[in-house]
Order: sequence, then structure tokens, then C-alpha cells
Amino acid sequence: MKLLPRWALWPLTLLWACGPDASPSPEPLGTSAQDLFYEAAILRTEREIPVCWLTAGYATEKGWVREALRGQRSWMRSANLNFVGWGECAPGAQGVVIEIGGAYSAAYDGGPLTEVYVDFNDNVHEWRPRCTANNLDRRACIVASTLHEFGHVLGYGHEHQRWDSPEVCPGDLLGPDSTHVFGPYDFDSIMGYCANASQLSATDRVGTERLYGPPNADDPHLRDFNLDGKVDLLCHHTSSGTLYLDRAFGSGQFNGSDWVSPSGWCNTTEGRLLFTGDFNGDDRTDLLCFDQLSGARFVDRANNSGTFGGTDWSSSAAWCTASDTRQLLIGDYDGDGREDLLCYDFISGAQFIDYAGANGEFSGTNWSRANASFCNEDRQRVFVGDFNGDQRADLYCHDFATGSQGIDYADASGEFGGYDWTRAGGWCNGAETRTIIVGDYNGDGRDDLFCYDPRTGDKHLDYANLDGEFGGSNWAVANNWCTSGGSRLFVGDVNNDGRDDWVCHHVESGLKWVDLASESGQFLGTDWQSNAPWCSLEAQLLH
Repeated sequence: MKLLPRWALWPLTLLWACGPDASPSPEPLGTSAQDLFYEAAILRTEREIPVCWLTAGYATEKGWVREALRGQRSWMRSANLNFVGWGECAPGAQGVVIEIGGAYSAAYDGGPLTEVYVDFNDNVHEWRPRCTANNLDRRACIVASTLHEFGHVLGYGHEHQRWDSPEVCPGDLLGPDSTHVFGPYDFDSIMGYCANASQLSATDRVGTERLYGPPNADDPHLRDFNLDGKVDLLCHHTSSGTLYLDRAFGSGQFNGSDWVSPSGWCNTTEGRLLFTGDFNGDDRTDLLCFDQLSGARFVDRANNSGTFGGTDWSSSAAWCTASDTRQLLIGDYDGDGREDLLCYDFISGAQFIDYAGANGEFSGTNWSRANASFCNEDRQRVFVGDFNGDQRADLYCHDFATGSQGIDYADASGEFGGYDWTRAGGWCNGAETRTIIVGDYNGDGRDDLFCYDPRTGDKHLDYANLDGEFGGSNWAVANNWCTSGGSRLFVGDVNNDGRDDWVCHHVESGLKWVDLASESGQFLGTDWQSNAPWCSLEAQLLH
């Protein structure tokens, strides 16, 4: 993986002693406490970051930390990152070594080795501002503090110490501890002391994605598992493998788990990731477990009732693992009604497709374009959607620096030959924290583009025209819907009217809000909300 660019977000300091709630950390041997600036080469370039424990015991608390760094509140759900290992440290261990200390938490980076100190004291939640401000219990306090420290592991300094910070917060004594910034000052960042946030902010998430590359994960698009025309919510516990389904009912409401499977699935290693797609062409959404470390794949096909019973097909053959910059993209590229797997390298732009077989199995690469050089610049990202309405999934490239756009439409064979349409109109690039969610918002059978800034609340919709092209915003609104810290926005047709709706899920509390698309594909505010927590445990992920 290439070195990270110098525009990177909140970059690396050599020593952080974290808190008004932190006692001074002992100065690491051979460093200077005044040496607070970084060299770009120190920033991490590996995807798999090994983690180990220097201190024995505390099995329960260690489990909390490990789960939090795998779950939906974690840094790795935002970017091309994976924390692996988690055993006792061997002599000469590299990566991240964690020591359980007392009365402080801190992180020190020495190049290939990062030392993290965390406090597991019984009363830790009773006196830390980050915990008392959010009324956190002991477990939540330990998790929030560790998420902050692992932000330092990734190279982020204290947000409130930026030179453009308008705030005066506890912990400002040392002055700026970084040299580069991403986006405007973020009061809600978990890396700051002003808000004492207990979860990643929108800027934390989007900035991490831009810095470390796109995550190997599903787009935030909800799916229909039971063939009733309404999308369902699937919650997966990454540690236990438990699955929970909350089915939409009525005009787009959810009432909690309608089905639960306690049989562990897709949970045996840190490298296993859950994807969704209709792989056997029966219009019900199936599950794909992909091991990004080994390349193994497992498919669990939805039955007639839209539930799951375990692996129906698997392959241990390595696929999409030759480079740690590869990403799995799900779509029906050849238009046969079965969704396929596209392995995309976001550094080289190379593409490899494994088309689904008749029963939703995969045999290996059927088509490839190794010299594609498609959408592989630093600020460019690939999105999948059927933009021209021909029932084949296309590839959309967006440049978040310039706002330039391009589409490579899948041909009749489900292959790609390069850009078929481009536009240099400068769209969805006015702020660094903007992102895109693809969906059919006006119900015309062609996927549209939703430009969403989770920090400011700015929202722009560009509807695909008859040719599957885009000309700029057709509708826009600026509001605070789904902008609070810890909120994530998903899309899907929850009321079976043919138009994709918005579902906002709060990752810590598990609360949900639904905004239904109007007949013209616009959004006017919350139509339904639930105050009941769902999918809110540390290691759970909403798909």
C-alpha cells in the first residue's frame, strides 16, 4: 500500500497523554516530550495491524476492547483497516502493544511499535470527564477511552489543539500536537477534549476513510430478505456470530427483532466480513462471509421465509487477497439476476469478477482487467449501481477533490472497458466530509446519486437521466437530520413504493429514524422513529 498523502487528517504525534482525566505519562525512553510533530513516513501503511497485551488477566475487559474495535463504532468500519492478533505479547512484538496501567491512558508511537496504556480501574467511569459527561458505565467508559487511544494509533492528534480551534479546553497546555488537518475544526471529534465525545464523529469516520482507503464492507444499503418488497434490518454480532432480523412493516416501521439465530456465523477470525446480495437469483437477499485474510468465501442462502440456517456453499481457495488494497464490490454485472463479486484494487484500479453460478456459488475469476487504472487516484472512490436501467450493475467513479464524475457501464457480457461517460462539473466536493450513497430515490428504475455531508447535514440528490448520466443537483436541503455523533445513514425501500428511503441508525443507542421518499424522490423529514434500542452492542453491525 502506498504511503499516505501529506494532506492527511490530524496527523501523528510521538506522545499523547490523554486527558484532563489522565495523569502524566512516563516519558518513553529515548524520546523527547517536546518532539510533537510527525514525518509522513511514520503513518501506518499496513492494513492488518497486529495487537497484543503486555498485561495478563482482565479477560472480560480485554473482550470489551476487542469487540469495540471490531464493531460498528470502530475505526476499522470506516476504512481499509483491521486489528488482528489480540494475544499475549511475544518478545520483540511489533504493531500495537497494550499495557493495563493505572490512573491514565496514553499512546506513544515509535515507528513500527506503538505502546498504548489503558486504565481498567473499577472506578474509572466515576471520574473521567469523557465518561461522566456522557453518563457512561464502566464498560462504556473503557471502550470510549480505548477508541480515543486507537485514534492516536492511527496517527491522529488532539482535535482541540489544532491551530484553528476556537475552543479553549482542558489539555491545551502543550499547544498544537499535529501539523496537518482534514476538514474544518470538529468539536464532536472523539479525538478532542471539548465535547468529551464517546464515539467517532462524522469527520472522524469520513476522514479515516479518505486517509486509509475505502473499507472492505457493504455500502449502507438495506436489503429484502423475505421477498415482501420491503427492506429489512440485519444486525450481525461480529464476536458471537449471532444474526438478528428486524422486518419492516406497515408504511415503513420496525418493531425489534423478528428472528434471531444464535448459531455463530462469520465470526471466527478478525478477517471475516459479512456482505449481502441475491447470489442464487430467487430475489431474496443471501449472506456472503468473506475472509479478507485468507480469501475464503461462505454463502448462506435465504430460505423461503427469509431466514438462515448456516453455510450452504463454501470455498477455501484464496481470492481477492493478492494485495491489501483490494475491495469487494457486490453487484449483478452480467444481468442474469444473480449478484456477482467484483474484486477492485483502489490503488492500481485493477478489476476481477467472479460471476455467481446457478446456485449462488463462485468458482474463481471469470473476467479481469489487470491494467484498468480505473478510479485509482487518492481522492477517487468507486460506487456500484444500475444507472442506465439495463439491469446490469455499473461502476461510478467520483473524485471528492475536484467533483469530477465518470461511469463505466457494464456491457452485455458484464464486463468493463473504461469510462463511457464523464463530467467535470464539480459536484459533491465542496467539503471534505461529503460522501455518496447510491439508490433509486425517484423510483424510475435507474440508480441516483445522493451527496451527503454527515457533519453539516447538507444533502443533494442528482437523479439519473434516461441515458444514465448526471447533470448536477436536482434537489437539495440543509438540515441536521442524521448528523448527531454516532449516527449512520442507510438507504432502502422500507414501504414497498419502489423508491429508496432513508433510515438513520444511532450506533451507540440503537435508536432509529425513517424519512420516506416522496413521489418526486425528495425527503421532508422524519416520518417515523423508534426510541427502543436495537443493534447497539459494541461488536454489532447493521447491514
